[in-house]
Amino acid sequence: MALINLEFAKTMTGITDDTIMQFYLDAAISKIEKIIGYSLSSTEQKDYIDGKGISTHYSDLDLNGYYIWLPRKPVTAISEVKIRDEVIDSDNYTLRNASNVPHIVLSENHLCYWEEAEITYTAGFVDEALDKDIEMFIFSLINDFQNTLEDGELKSYKIRDVAYQYTTYLEKQSKLYDGISELFGLI
Repeated sequence: MALINLEFAKTMTGITDDTIMQFYLDAAISKIEKIIGYSLSSTEQKDYIDGKGISTHYSDLDLNGYYIWLPRKPVTAISEVKIRDEVIDSDNYTLRNASNVPHIVLSENHLCYWEEAEITYTAGFVDEALDKDIEMFIFSLINDFQNTLEDGELKSYKIRDVAYQYTTYLEKQSKLYDGISELFGLI
């Protein structure tokens, strides 16, 4: 099953052809996944996060005594937490998904500062369950691309002495990265 309902996507973008719509959806999702560094689809992950602030994927996430910040979202299940090669019982931690970056809260008996933590967890979206703001961002990307194909992306227009100005590639990329950063809190 897909992350976004094809019929809904066609309605939102005005594209009527199933093949073209699916191509745009796959391309937009693939581009987002390349930028954020992980799949949006629900999969089991194993991340190693050390107390010096270095993780497998993101250098700004670290251990902070009570908290282990997880780089992928949304987290739906924690399979295993290991600190100092010791498996931590699930009664000694809780998962908090409320913030932009999900995290594990450890009990006082298992504080973790400089050691490496090995976390196995399930993260990502299941069938047709993307957050609505992410769906709208994807539809916006597709509409921007459609508008560029049809007549270029006009940024400004002057009536006297006729002047046109089109959005540059760098401006388009900046818009893309800003949107992804706002939605996923990364980059």
